Amino acid sequence: MTHPYAELIGFEIVSQKPGESRVEITVRRELLNPRNVVHGGVIYALADTGMGAALYRMLDEGKSCATINCSIS
Repeated sequence: MTHPYAELIGFEIVSQKPGESRVEITVRRELLNPRNVVHGGVIYALADTGMGAALYRMLDEGKSCATINCSIS
């Protein structure tokens, strides 16, 4: 399955099985905030995609899911 947002940001789902996934990204200048730290939105995108990748393997065929609430501190 293609993942246009992952391609835009530059991350990759490197492993995926029911209840577990691993998502990686190479940090580039475009992903940094003005303080030269990875932007929080990038961290959130990795977490959100990782959670979805782990969960989708547990869903019945034809079912879908979406994040409606998530907090990262």
